[in-house]
Amino acid sequence: MSKGPFQHLRTKLLAAMVAVVFFLTAGVLVLVQARMREHVRQDLVSTLRAESSATTQIEAARRAQAQQSAALIADQPILKALMSTNDRLTVEDGSESFFQSSPAGLVALENRKCELLAFN
Repeated sequence: MSKGPFQHLRTKLLAAMVAVVFFLTAGVLVLVQARMREHVRQDLVSTLRAESSATTQIEAARRAQAQQSAALIADQPILKALMSTNDRLTVEDGSESFFQSSPAGLVALENRKCELLAFN
């Protein structure tokens, strides 16, 4: 009879130890998961801010380059002579070479009254 309660006590002790180990392991895993989630979120926010900044800088450089290109084209004497005629057909015919050589996807030529003289 004494073996019965001893074995039963051993089983209870083993079950309690397994339960303690299980709950400790589960608790540690929950803490690790929460910290990893926060770390990943902070890393993602940092990466997005850096990429947003880089995109903004690239866009600003692209706009500056487009403005420089427009200024270079506008300063060409042939184009100034064409624009001084203020004749739509003359400007359209003469500006074809500017449209082909321009790196811009869109070129619009307007007079001082903002009237469109040529568009490509």
